[in-house]
Amino acid sequence: MASQGVVSSSQRRACWAARDAYQDCMMKNADNEDGCKSLKEEFVKACPEAWVKHFEKQRVYLNYKRKLLEDGFKPAEDEPSS
Repeated sequence: MASQGVVSSSQRRACWAARDAYQDCMMKNADNEDGCKSLKEEFVKACPEAWVKHFEKQRVYLNYKRKLLEDGFKPAEDEPSS
């Protein structure tokens, strides 16, 4: 989406639908973008650039958070001091 101005409700709905389709594809493909390129193009086209950046950062963070909840926190091994 070229315009960074006010986004109408129909544009927001289109953006969110494109985002959801892309993120579902990424989840199904274990974050491998190869199978989701066309959906990412639609996502980028439907949403303002700032929103795309925000949603991508949010997706990475939520994946990290989900992994922590599933696997638990694993502290780094301490190296013995010399």
